[in-house]
Amino acid sequence: MGNKSPESPSTGSIDSEIKNQSSRSYFTLQVKLLMWKQYLLFSRNLKSTLFQIFTPVCICIFLVLLQQLATYSMSTMTDKHPPDLSLSKIPKCYGSGCITLGIAYTSPKTTKMSEHILSYIAENNDLKINDDIKVIANNYDDMIDYLAKYTNRTQTCLLLCTGPFKPPPNPIYNDTIVCDMDIPEARLFLYSILINSTITPLMYFSGFNSPQPVDYASLAVKRSIDEAIISFYSNGKYNNTIKTNVQSFPLPTNRWMSGYDIVTAAGAFYFFIPPMVTFVVLLIEIVREKEYKLRHGLSMMGMGHGPYWFSWFLTGIIFILIVSNSLIISGLACVFDLFLHAPYPILIMLFGFFSISMMCLAFLMSTMLTTTKSAYTTSYAIILAGLVLQFLLSNIDMIYLIYGDDVATWIKITRVFLALYPPFNFAKAFGDIALKSSSHYSTKSKRWVSGDDYTWSDLTRTIHATVQGSNVTVPSTFITFMILIGNSIMLGGIAWYLDHVLSSNRGTPDKWYFFLTPRYWGCKRSNRKVSSNISLQDLTTNFRIQDPSIISSSPLMLTEPGVSINNLGKIFKNTKLCGASSQIHAVNNFSLSIEKRELLAILGHNGAGKSTLISLLTGLAKPSYGSASIFGLDIAEDMKEIRKILGVCPQHDILWNELTPREHLILFGRMKNLPYDRVCKEADEKLCQVKLDYVKDKLVGTFSGGMKRRLSLAISGVGDPKIIILDEPTTGMDPINRRNAWKLIQEMKKDRVMILTTHSMEEADVLSDRVCVIVDGMLKCLGTPLYLKNNYGDGFRITLISKTPNDLCQLISRTFPSSRLIDSSGGSLVISLPLDRKDEIHSFFLTMEGYQNHNLRAHIEDWGLSNTTLEEVFMRVTGKKEQSH
Repeated sequence: MGNKSPESPSTGSIDSEIKNQSSRSYFTLQVKLLMWKQYLLFSRNLKSTLFQIFTPVCICIFLVLLQQLATYSMSTMTDKHPPDLSLSKIPKCYGSGCITLGIAYTSPKTTKMSEHILSYIAENNDLKINDDIKVIANNYDDMIDYLAKYTNRTQTCLLLCTGPFKPPPNPIYNDTIVCDMDIPEARLFLYSILINSTITPLMYFSGFNSPQPVDYASLAVKRSIDEAIISFYSNGKYNNTIKTNVQSFPLPTNRWMSGYDIVTAAGAFYFFIPPMVTFVVLLIEIVREKEYKLRHGLSMMGMGHGPYWFSWFLTGIIFILIVSNSLIISGLACVFDLFLHAPYPILIMLFGFFSISMMCLAFLMSTMLTTTKSAYTTSYAIILAGLVLQFLLSNIDMIYLIYGDDVATWIKITRVFLALYPPFNFAKAFGDIALKSSSHYSTKSKRWVSGDDYTWSDLTRTIHATVQGSNVTVPSTFITFMILIGNSIMLGGIAWYLDHVLSSNRGTPDKWYFFLTPRYWGCKRSNRKVSSNISLQDLTTNFRIQDPSIISSSPLMLTEPGVSINNLGKIFKNTKLCGASSQIHAVNNFSLSIEKRELLAILGHNGAGKSTLISLLTGLAKPSYGSASIFGLDIAEDMKEIRKILGVCPQHDILWNELTPREHLILFGRMKNLPYDRVCKEADEKLCQVKLDYVKDKLVGTFSGGMKRRLSLAISGVGDPKIIILDEPTTGMDPINRRNAWKLIQEMKKDRVMILTTHSMEEADVLSDRVCVIVDGMLKCLGTPLYLKNNYGDGFRITLISKTPNDLCQLISRTFPSSRLIDSSGGSLVISLPLDRKDEIHSFFLTMEGYQNHNLRAHIEDWGLSNTTLEEVFMRVTGKKEQSH
């Protein structure tokens, strides 16, 4: 533990220790720790985890329901014994202005036959003439014009031949038709029925496999007309109704639909969903750690980037295996032919290779996205666009056509780009396996045929087929699997590159050509040390007071620094699309040395550069110029080794809401390669010191802001770090817990270098060995609190209470010439006396004790004496203090 560490060794021994530690393998340990952390996160986000695992089950159950629905729908299309229906009376046409039976004559005159037919139909069908039955025309042309003008007004139209007429042009008979034809031994009456096809049920309403629909109203009209004709010619002797039955043609089984398999037809669409759920979960979780600086927190405590990504890769592989097996088991339970006839290893490769490629795409997207909100939006957009494309790619014939022997050049180019799209390769491989192992539609047989066992030889066989008359040569399924592996390598490689060069990922981006440098591949020079000899000129360059005698009298000249900063600077460039670019010097030519066993407090207003300086020292930002070393290790070259001896309490809490305080301390402690027993003991002690032992097993997500700050403070000291950096550690704490935190900090600073940034002058005064003030990125003053008060303060501050403040003020000016009035209000005077005027200070005390200047003492009712505060020094140095004269 920090407060029980032995005497700090020399710089040489520190270097030796670091070299010995770097020779050990941290990789396996860090991967185990990160996997343990992710196990806790996913086990406590149980809903999300179960959703991933049971999505395949829901998909398979849904496919079973769709298969049952499809089977039922096909059964309704088959009717080998259609019903025998008896025709009844003519149905009435209901509706405003609707005519049940429209009558038209071929000539203006009527005949006895036509009059008999109308009266018979009306009497035997309960219809009214001039209401349900209405004469609409006296010739053929007028009838056609009427029907065209009044559409959907006439249910059935009857054309009675009452005089000769010439029919419209037709391929059968074009001569004049004479109604009164004398045929021996035959009686003939001509009529025609016109059917309103818009009222007749449409074909797609009556079923896919049904014949043309029957107009039962027209058949009833024909039966009634025939009865009327028989009645007319029999002189009323025949009054029996003609019994008429109607039966549709039998509906046979449709070859195109019989044996339809939903898995073959749409499996590539639905089985696309479970891997995409894993893709979304991984993308969101990685970006969440990035947005809330959780990855940066792990990096600052010594985590390597390799173990970080490898742990997420293992996490993804575990979920892929679980989800893929869940899908296979569900498919077997639902008795899908694809899963019954294809070998298990091939199915695992099918779903596993596709899922791995989508996992690598998640890694790639996570390097470019910075917020969880953008991750949600992007992932859902990818899924929606993918579902649309996958719906098209579910048709394996369409995929095979792309591999045609005589396709256009643009199709060949499209084929190359589609090969870079993992869902396309998945749909192609799925279709290859489904065409052999599952029921599928045979273009050769024009029907659905049963599947057969899919063998290992089928996996490597080139596919030759004829699709819609075109010969195609399709790569084998094995080659498609290799392409999926290539997709994973390509996406993973791009993710690896972007993770190095984008600043939002590692904090300090590498050059675009980083992989070409020998240093990246481990060929680097030995750890170089930055010189700790900072000249007096460097120290006085940016000081408000530049008197060397004043500086040399302060404890600034260090012989063995733990931290050495030499002309360090950070420039942020504000690049504009139009107009000149600007630069912001967040840290400007900063030089400083901090010795061991010392706590340095850094003061500065908001935006002064404190957090930027911390980011430079912890490796979250790369310096624009200058150098710095920590225990002889260069921050530009040896940050990996520095982080092994570094403890950080960042400005914003870097904590997982799903973990407990004890788990946090164990995670970060083990990250320092400390034994488990020691870490557990140290975790309990740290939690007791920050008064969190009573909630050590509670989730951090339930903590208040102050409790989280105390936990962050405890984390910074775990693992026995040689240097601890605290960025505003007591923000949000109540006074009692702030005092406890101060006590812990004072215990932690033994045998260590500590850097503390704060806005609390009291905190800096109590804790610091030295204080430095930063203004606009530049070091303005440096020294012990007392040294700064003496050199930048107003000397002794004296408060006087008087009923005659004006008279008192004049007397003080005459008695103590070097005094200066600071404030006068409400009968109270505040004056200052310089520390170097010892004679006046001595005289003042004699006056207050009543030994001299009795007239002056008579004007004073009460008085008080204090030294200059650190806050006044800060205000003066930063230029915020109004000068009074």
